[in-house]
Amino acid sequence: MPEIDAKGRVGVSPTAPPTPGAPQVADSGGDANCSTWGDDAPNNGGDGLGGFRGSDGQDGQRGEDGSSLQLVVENFLGGLSVDCSGGKGGDGAPGGKGGPGGEGGHGGSGKGCEPDARGGRGGQGGSGAKGGNGGDGGRGGDLTILYRNLVGSTPVVRTAGGQPGIAGNPGVGGDPGAGGVNGDNVNRHLSGGSGPNGVRGDRNGTEGRQGNVIIAPQP
Repeated sequence: MPEIDAKGRVGVSPTAPPTPGAPQVADSGGDANCSTWGDDAPNNGGDGLGGFRGSDGQDGQRGEDGSSLQLVVENFLGGLSVDCSGGKGGDGAPGGKGGPGGEGGHGGSGKGCEPDARGGRGGQGGSGAKGGNGGDGGRGGDLTILYRNLVGSTPVVRTAGGQPGIAGNPGVGGDPGAGGVNGDNVNRHLSGGSGPNGVRGDRNGTEGRQGNVIIAPQP
């Protein structure tokens, strides 16, 4: 069976944006100052900074429209397949993952005369980002077939509009930052919490409009 492929191309589905890096490590606490005149206690490490929010996902690309064709046939023998369907809309990209929380600062050492200070608490991971919207499906192309004599079967034609793209998934919250090392250089303070997830894209795409079909004798 002769086939004519005039359908639209599928819209591009973008990929997820990159995850941001972690903020710098928080400031360390000062060590103890041991003196016969009186000791100065060490300081705790600074708490880690919160992670950066992920980037929103891009919208899916609109599907390409199917091509519109006009075919003029002298003697139509049938057995023809023509596809002028619109292309599917691209899916929205997932939202970007939130960045990791910052590491807590190093706690100051007690130097043997004071208790060791604790490290800073790790920062909370960044928020996941919003997914992109799905792309709209392309419009089906218009198809006209004019013939002088119809001998065989009616042609198989497709002029449907393209299917809609799907909204992007929410971005995942960032990983917790590590707690700072305590002044004993062995143990760590508490890590931060994971960041909240993002939200799904606002909408799916819409289905493309179907093209018109005319199969008729030549005037």
